[in-house]
Amino acid sequence: MSSQDKAADSPASTGKTGDVVFKTIAYAAGILILVALAAVFLFLLFQAWPLIGGDQAANTATIESFTGNRAHNFWQYVGPLVFGTVLVSALSLIIAFFISIGIALFISAIPYNFYALLTILMMITLSVTKTDFGPMALHERNALKGDLFTTEARPYADADAHEDTSKGKVIDLVMPVVVLVIACIIGLIYTGGFFSGASFVDAFANSSASVGLVLGGAVALVFTFIYYMMRDVLSFQEFTECIRIHLTLCQ
Repeated sequence: MSSQDKAADSPASTGKTGDVVFKTIAYAAGILILVALAAVFLFLLFQAWPLIGGDQAANTATIESFTGNRAHNFWQYVGPLVFGTVLVSALSLIIAFFISIGIALFISAIPYNFYALLTILMMITLSVTKTDFGPMALHERNALKGDLFTTEARPYADADAHEDTSKGKVIDLVMPVVVLVIACIIGLIYTGGFFSGASFVDAFANSSASVGLVLGGAVALVFTFIYYMMRDVLSFQEFTECIRIHLTLCQ
């Protein structure tokens, strides 16, 4: 074989030097771990040998003294401990196996947005079947009986006598929602690279929902504040009070 053929077959010429180095380090680390485990085993065996192969009468007396005569030799004392350790380890392995499978399935299902589809399906199902639950069901049952207020405080019992001084109109409800939807869509395609040259579909598919929705919500919140201040629908104090109540309910 010529020197050129040897050079062609060498690890450096084929670009496998890194693989060889990594393989060598891995083997060395594995051997080091095995040697350390063997040393630990020999140390423990050396420390326990007097109890295993020493004076059995003295060992029996010692074991009976601190076990309350429940164990009379080394294996009767160690056996239940070994069995308990193996049993707990096996149970932990079984539990960890199923938990890891569940986590893997959850992570692999994230791109399919099942949570959004199931949420839409749940809302449609609740609306069609007219299903109520929790506090919503309680208020609905009381309303069917003629009690529109439910709570003992009854803060809205005099609602009919209350004079409405609000300047709000339907457009004041619609505009923030419209801006929120548009801002969230723009936020999603922005995080997906739409403004960097990606198509709308690719940008929407590769978007980051957590970032895009936060950006859209922030824009809608700022717009709503400016819009309501200009329309004099809410005062600054009322607006901030609404935000404080919302944050309190989210905790």
